[in-house]
Amino acid sequence: RLVTKAGDSARRAEHLGDFLGHRFDLVLPDGSSLALLLETVRGGRPTPAYPGKRRDPFSLLFDGHTGVCCPQGTYTLRHPDLGQAEMTLVPVGAKPTPGRFIYQAVFN
Repeated sequence: RLVTKAGDSARRAEHLGDFLGHRFDLVLPDGSSLALLLETVRGGRPTPAYPGKRRDPFSLLFDGHTGVCCPQGTYTLRHPDLGQAEMTLVPVGAKPTPGRFIYQAVFN
């Protein structure tokens, strides 16, 4: 689970904004990793309060600049300050620069 240095859950858009441009390592099944850069933190439409609500929806966009396009799936992402968490990543497109792919994680 991703946590800030203060120990708060980082699975909120406002906590992850400070990490724009930071490297996250996507861990592959063989134990190797690919570097992803957090490119965008986008808040979703706020939802009304309801019992058990933990956050408003948001999404993260990562720049995968390794020349490898990973299929949609759940991966472990690691960050030196935030720890690690499993996220479902979806490749949503290629960047104009050859070998660079955009991945999205959505949190509802």
